[in-house]
Amino acid sequence: MTPKGMLQLKKAAFNRKTKEKLNRLRVISGSGRFRILVLLHEQPEGLRVTEIAEILRASTSRVSHQMRILRKNGMVSSSPNGREKIYVSKVLGDTIFA
Repeated sequence: MTPKGMLQLKKAAFNRKTKEKLNRLRVISGSGRFRILVLLHEQPEGLRVTEIAEILRASTSRVSHQMRILRKNGMVSSSPNGREKIYVSKVLGDTIFA
């Protein structure tokens, strides 16, 4: 490999887009967050925190915390539904769940 080619590879390995992708992988590497994304992928109309907690047998506070992390990283969105929110996945399903 030429020195110029090596330099291009180094730039690609450490550029901003690569760092953003790495951060997304870190976010979904938590098994709880990954399971939540799987549930939301399977239920495209969305789920409430209480429903997710019941399915995963987890506390609502734990699920809420995971949802905050996913929302902060742009992987889920929410819409109000009375006193609760309905969460839907913003992650392209085919890229993760294929």
